[in-house]
Amino acid sequence: MVSGMKRFAAGCGLVAVSLAAVGLGPARGADAAGFRATPVPVTPAPRIPAGAKPKGPVPGAATVRGAVVLRPRDEAALQRFIAAVTTPRSPMFGHYLRRGAYAAAFGPTPAAVGAVRSQLTADGLRVTKVASDGLIVDFVGSASTVERAFGTGLERFQLADGTVGTATTSAIRVPASIARAVSSVVGLDNLVHPHPMPIIRAPASARGKHPAAKVGQFTHPAGSPNACAKARRAAQTMGGLTDDQIAHAYGVFGLYGTGDVAAGQHIAIYEL
Repeated sequence: MVSGMKRFAAGCGLVAVSLAAVGLGPARGADAAGFRATPVPVTPAPRIPAGAKPKGPVPGAATVRGAVVLRPRDEAALQRFIAAVTTPRSPMFGHYLRRGAYAAAFGPTPAAVGAVRSQLTADGLRVTKVASDGLIVDFVGSASTVERAFGTGLERFQLADGTVGTATTSAIRVPASIARAVSSVVGLDNLVHPHPMPIIRAPASARGKHPAAKVGQFTHPAGSPNACAKARRAAQTMGGLTDDQIAHAYGVFGLYGTGDVAAGQHIAIYEL
């Protein structure tokens, strides 16, 4: 799991109409006929937030920063390791990697990192940093250079709150020679801003006085969660519900009962 790279997708809304947006080529500086042979899309065109208004292309001389995110050297092996260290019955349960060990075990190979660095430099961009695990390569360059390097245009938009940001006008592409090592290119779209969520707090008189949750007994189908004694005691003490109680309340046990345990699916949990 990569920490520190938080990127969000926006809802559907107004899309600037340009040749690049309809797939006929980037808006400026990255002529499809002159773009390097066999470019491969690695990041789709962004969704423009509702109410955003196009304000024209980013000036070619403007400084643009971004990052290329690389893939692990063996994603299947990484998934197997994650499953092993998080499965209680596995002999590897709890044996997490020590600090700094990810790069040697699962990070991109030095050859892959070197190829990405060389390509960025050849495209006229300056590499400013490579993460210690090799997963992130930061770069900086002019807008026109970035457009040529990634086969897309850069457009300015004014958001509904009055702020102005930028977005790519088509999918971001990289040469086939490095495409297998690249997961995505981030930082070129900055139209989506995080907003604080209001926190509803209980009055002081009610704090610490949560009634215990009342849940009836129910049968646990094979494969369904079953809370340990410690979790049940914590739920009773703090007035909460255990995972199996929540799953049962929402009817998830019906899926377990039919053998649908969502095997092979992976869920990323984002935390601040």
